[in-house]
Formats: sequence, structure tokens, C-alpha cells
Amino acid sequence: MVPEVTSEGPHGAPAEEAPAPRGEVRPSLAYDTLARLGLHDPRLALSSADCAALEPLVADWLARGVTPEHLTRVLVAGLPEQVRSPRGFVQRRLVDKLPPEQPAPTVPPAPRALMECTDCRVPGRPEALPGGLCRACRSSGRTTPSEGPTGMRPVAVRARAAEVRASMRAPQTIRTNLLRVKQ
Repeated sequence: MVPEVTSEGPHGAPAEEAPAPRGEVRPSLAYDTLARLGLHDPRLALSSADCAALEPLVADWLARGVTPEHLTRVLVAGLPEQVRSPRGFVQRRLVDKLPPEQPAPTVPPAPRALMECTDCRVPGRPEALPGGLCRACRSSGRTTPSEGPTGMRPVAVRARAAEVRASMRAPQTIRTNLLRVKQ
């Protein structure tokens, strides 16, 4: 028979195990801001318990968009000569000077689209130009746009653009001759 190995402390009670080493936990920004107050002014030096107790109040400030630097300036500004209770003093300032919540950012309205009548070029909203024609052009009985500002119908413009594109792909001598003929 093998004897059972137990670890017992004094008086037969089980010995407490040593706590497992924890990873280094970084303090929150709110806690860190409070802990650094004493560096800016020794009258506001806070203990770790004070920092932990005031941490939720500072978190509210930070959630409202206040930077740690601004918060420190607010808490340190205008201190009396003697601060008897740094925790009470800081707590009072955190509560009394809490800034308002930031309003939700407003989204600018989308720009309204404007079009032109394809016939007379009068500007208007898309719903006022069904088929691309304004009311006056529709009432005159036209169903297709007439000549544009160049004096050419849209079909002729597209055909001429196709010719120019084709000439750009052609060798230099043909391109020069084609462009001379059309001018």
C-alpha cells in the first residue's frame, strides 16, 4: 500500500495553494487618468481604492468625448489651498462638472439631382422631366429631342463621335485625311 500524499497546513487543515500568477492587467484609461492626478498636483493624489471607486465616473466623462488631458485640466483647475479629502473633492467635481452628452452627428441631406430638358435645356428635377422632356416640350407634341447646342441631332453626334474614335485607331495619314474631309 502506497501512502497518500496530502498537503496539510497547521492543525490538519488543507494548505492554501499559492495563487496562480496572473498576466499583467493594464488599468483602464479612466483608472490611469485618476492615478496620474497626483503627478499634476500632489493635493489630488489618490489611492488605488480611490481610483477604483471613481473609475465609473471618469468612464462617463470619457464616453462623452472628453480627453484625459482635458479632464485632468478640469479637475486640477482652481484648487483650494488645502484639499482635505482628495477622493471626495474629485468625486464632487466629476459629478458637478459632467459635460452634456454629445448629440448624434447629423447627416447632411443627399444632394438633389437636377437634370435638363433634352430639347430646350431647361433645368428641372428628374420627376418633372419624364422622357427627358419638360412640360412645355411635351405639350408641343415633340417626342424626341431636336438638335442640340451643336446644331446636330443626337444620332448624328453619336455617329460623328464613332468616326472620330475610329480615325484615332487608324494610321496617321488616314486620320489626317479623314479629319480634313469632315471640316
